Amino acid sequence: MPIINFIAHNNSGAARKLKSDQYAGLSYSIYCSINSKINLTSNLWTSTGLVNSAGGTIKDIIVSEDYKPGDLPEAVIIEFLDYTGPQLFDEPHKKNYIPINPKSSFSKTHAATRTLVSIRLEYEEYLESEEEDHDDNDDKTGDDDEKADDQIIRGNNNYTCGILSQRIDCCKVDKKIENLLFTSKQTCFEANAIKIRDIQNSCGENLKTAAEAMAMQHIHKLGEAKVADTVQVSVPDVDRGPADPVNILAFITKIKNHKLYQLATKYGIIKV
Repeated sequence: MPIINFIAHNNSGAARKLKSDQYAGLSYSIYCSINSKINLTSNLWTSTGLVNSAGGTIKDIIVSEDYKPGDLPEAVIIEFLDYTGPQLFDEPHKKNYIPINPKSSFSKTHAATRTLVSIRLEYEEYLESEEEDHDDNDDKTGDDDEKADDQIIRGNNNYTCGILSQRIDCCKVDKKIENLLFTSKQTCFEANAIKIRDIQNSCGENLKTAAEAMAMQHIHKLGEAKVADTVQVSVPDVDRGPADPVNILAFITKIKNHKLYQLATKYGIIKV
């Protein structure tokens, strides 16, 4: 199975030298392959089991249609068997599939930031010495980036059943090139018709109405958001019941004209 090495985006050379514990677990790089076993490195949604060290399996890797070596993925689709939250995909066998998109983290002690998907391969839990090598080889970082980029070659767009999908050819020197099919972000989220089952029996209609109103008020704050990003929609105290949450977690499933958003929450689809 082909492998892609996604290298973290650091804001400086000094930022590259810092270990993952300075960035809430974000590694210097992550090797991704379909069916790889991974662990989360941060808490994403604790009430549903998406917590630090939760185990999962990579099922798909989403890249932009203009992907080039050095780019980060738009999202990594991971199956978490212990996930207890709402279903995000229509297909029954994808009930535990969750899109994880890159996140940025600030260093605890330095003016440095790092951006990468907050996952690590399972075996890395036992290989703590790997990142320590970066301290002694910082001068070679640029060369390493170029070598890693050379291992990823962008292929032609592949059209299947009328749906545009992105094909990435992964290879290593002196190895036969193998093809790996990825879907674009729009294909993944629209062709699979993302929605979340309505569980209105656990909350009042006033909560959904309040979420819609708050989402509209927060549009100007989501200017840099992308499809597959996770956002929080806050609900005023006056509209919440005793058991209702302060914030509603939502996935952005559609963007129109860089302004309009369609959000998926556990209470249903919110169209803004």
